[in-house]
Amino acid sequence: MGILNINDLKPGMVLDQPVRNKQGMLLLDKGSKLAKKHIMIFKAWGVTETNIKGFDRDQLEAEETKAVPVEIRKSVEADLKAYFVDFGHNDVMKEIFRIARKFMIKGELTRNKQGKNEPNRDLQHNK
Repeated sequence: MGILNINDLKPGMVLDQPVRNKQGMLLLDKGSKLAKKHIMIFKAWGVTETNIKGFDRDQLEAEETKAVPVEIRKSVEADLKAYFVDFGHNDVMKEIFRIARKFMIKGELTRNKQGKNEPNRDLQHNK
């Protein structure tokens, strides 16, 4: 079981717990297989995360980064570490770092697909 952010949900995943809106209304029961329409309904009702069978954030991130070239991942992490000091056991800062890394990698991959092979240095501070 793992709690995933609504933006990390994919069709075919199976709920490990029922999903309820903020008022407690059942949106989808435990054991249901997610479809695209379910994810859209969750977003419409303000659901931000849910428990998924067999997944956790670390596992999902590892799967997503398999296709990312090592040089892009290392470049993005180096850029981010300039802004994130050692956050030790601070789970909030770890999550912010994870999300920032995910979006920056996505941006770099998009730039590479558009034929712009140079890294995006918009966030890099003066050294």
